[in-house]
Amino acid sequence: MHAPLMFSTAITPGTYYLVLAADVDAVIAESNENNNEGAFTVQIVASQPLTVQDSASALDSDRPGPGPCG
Repeated sequence: MHAPLMFSTAITPGTYYLVLAADVDAVIAESNENNNEGAFTVQIVASQPLTVQDSASALDSDRPGPGPCG
C-alpha cells in the first residue's frame, strides 16, 4: 500500500534528498548487512491555496487534502 508523505508548509519548495536506513543497530541478523540503505530525491512544490467561490460556499480546492495514513 502506498501512503502519501505529508510535509510541513514551512518547508521551502525545492529538491531534497531523502535517505532511508533500516536496522541501523544491526539487531536483525541478515545474510547481507550492506543493503539496508536507500536514497532518492523528492521535489517539494508549493501547494495551491484553497479558494472561496463566494461568501456562502465552503472552501474548495482541486488538490486532495490530507487523508488517513497507514
